[in-house]
Amino acid sequence: MPKPVKINFKKELFCPMYWYAGEAMENPAIRFVFAYGGSSASKTYSIVQKIIVETLFKGVNTIVLRKYSSTIERSIYEDFKLVVQHWGLGDYFDFQQLKIKCTNGAKILFSGLDDPEKIKGIVGYTYAIMEEFNEFNHEDFKQMNNRMRGLPNQTIICIWNPIDELHWVKQDVLDNWNWKPYQLQDQDLSRFPESLHDYLGTDIIKIQTSQKNDKGNAVLLHTNYKDNWYISGHPDGKHGFIDQHQIDNFQHIRTTDPEWYNVYALGLWGRADRGSEFYKNFDSSRHVEPETKIYNDDSFPLHISFDENVNPFLTLTIWQAAGKAARLVDEITLPHPRNTLYDTLREFYRNYPPKKGNKRIYIYGDSTSRKADVKQEKGKDFYTIIEYTLGEYGYDCDRRVPAKNPNVATRGAFLNRVFSKRGLAGIDIKCSEKAKISIQDYMYLKEAEDGTKFKKMVKDDLTGVRYQERGHTSDANDYFLLEFFQNDYQEYLDGDKVEPPEIIPRVTKYVY
Repeated sequence: MPKPVKINFKKELFCPMYWYAGEAMENPAIRFVFAYGGSSASKTYSIVQKIIVETLFKGVNTIVLRKYSSTIERSIYEDFKLVVQHWGLGDYFDFQQLKIKCTNGAKILFSGLDDPEKIKGIVGYTYAIMEEFNEFNHEDFKQMNNRMRGLPNQTIICIWNPIDELHWVKQDVLDNWNWKPYQLQDQDLSRFPESLHDYLGTDIIKIQTSQKNDKGNAVLLHTNYKDNWYISGHPDGKHGFIDQHQIDNFQHIRTTDPEWYNVYALGLWGRADRGSEFYKNFDSSRHVEPETKIYNDDSFPLHISFDENVNPFLTLTIWQAAGKAARLVDEITLPHPRNTLYDTLREFYRNYPPKKGNKRIYIYGDSTSRKADVKQEKGKDFYTIIEYTLGEYGYDCDRRVPAKNPNVATRGAFLNRVFSKRGLAGIDIKCSEKAKISIQDYMYLKEAEDGTKFKKMVKDDLTGVRYQERGHTSDANDYFLLEFFQNDYQEYLDGDKVEPPEIIPRVTKYVY
């Protein structure tokens, strides 16, 4: 049996994130530790330090995950090597291929989740780290939570940069919990350097924000480079390190690329990958409104538009419009196995039953779906099935599908002019914040070299099906908008389409 290890660590080695994450990891009531923020914030490094300590002194097992196994060795695996080397603990740890073994028998295993079957083998670990958490999908996270069982005090630790304010991590997980501020509960002064004892209880021993959910099983830790004592210096003025080059770099970026600075320096939710967007002039601060402002009158008819692709969902977007105003009310994007036309129409009926003006339905969509479907009776196409089904539900249907789709690049130029601050012909388009996927399309869909939409192909980890990551909801919206505003579009085509340059301010909403 290995002899107990006795090592005293200098407390100056640890930044505040170490104490916050460490306290949560030791608390049996805490299931999730969410650590996000900017680069150079000591998020990953502090948690690696804590794992090394837990491995050495308590003999716990840890699994470290990234979405793709090919990225492991040049990322967090190197952090473990650095910590062991800096602390002179090489005699206690044996670094093998994607595995670290401790002399006490404990292990730290590294794996990618590019193969979903790997989740099934995750047993016997006290800690699971999901690094670059934003690269995983929601199903990965749910499966991890299901598989981490059978041991006391098992904790899932998630680390990431908040590069996308519309990401599922924020909207489908964090925003669904109520969070309250909290500070370190353990006030044992021996945990901190003596030079800081007089500062405890002040702003010194804090990170940017620390919160706990109302269930008491999750903490949310937000940090940036200002909390890293080896970037911004130790508050006692004697330890740590001031990396003036990095600080100067951040300050330079603050003026040249404020969005990047907010995300990667301050660690605030935002959007750092701006550039080459298809919808260049869409601005969430001007074109997105609360649901209550968009749909509050069911006396007006609904306009529904379809994109026939079924992966990752079959798209139905719902609009109300009159004159020059169009409002995106909602979207229906049911995932597998409900990504069928029947389920989509049933969901529409359930949410918007025929009453008052809503009994009248105008149908839009891709002109290529007008072709006869060999899987159906002769003479039936995609829209025939829609009309028949909605008619059975009690709607009066009016098909408004063009004979030919407008050119993608040209319709993009038209909508960009509409979305611009100058506008076009008084057209006013607003989206309900309920239509999340449409908003993501408008914000993130890229432009291809030929001016069309660049539709990146991805693969579903569970089904193995390849599909276009973005563009489905915006395609459905385009079909409606170009048909409803067809006279304005034609005038745009007939007139001078060359627009004077417009300075488009970079506007991003941040959550503090």
